[in-house]
This record gives sequence, C-alpha cells and structure tokens, in this order.
Amino acid sequence: MDSELGDENLVISDIIQSLLSPNAHAVIFISPTEEDRRRVDDLVEVIRDNLIEEMKADEKGFPYKESWHMSKQECKTPESTRKALKEKLEPWY
Repeated sequence: MDSELGDENLVISDIIQSLLSPNAHAVIFISPTEEDRRRVDDLVEVIRDNLIEEMKADEKGFPYKESWHMSKQECKTPESTRKALKEKLEPWY
C-alpha cells in the first residue's frame, strides 16, 4: 500500500478492477496508518455505492472487501508480516 498512497488513482484502479473481476473473491488493503485505512475505506464505499445506486450493479457479485491497518513494526520482516497476516486471515477460514 505504501507505493499507492501518493496516488489515489492507483487505489481507485485496484478497487474498480477487483469489483469488475469475476474471479476476485476478496479485496484486501493493508495500510501503514489508521488514517490511510480510513481513506481507502472511504474510496471503496464511494465507488461501490455509485456502481450499485447509479449504475444498478448487482452487489452480490462484488468481492468481499476488507482493509487493515498494519504497522511497519508488524511488517518489519517477512516472518513477522506472515504472522500478522495469518492472524488477520484466521477468521476467514
């Protein structure tokens, strides 16, 4: 997410691509700060709402959406990142 934070268009592109892809089952954004996580959530909601309300898109076809704040400390090494992701993904399985 760090690489996309400076350009909202990249985040919007990822969101639209996932919403329109029949093979996407989940969209997960990992943000370095809580503020960034809220910004991504806002973008997702605006796009979803517009597609559903204005363009009459079928909400049932949209992938599950989740966004998490994960600190740089949690993701300092590949092992710590894997552990943090496992904890967040555990409820899904």
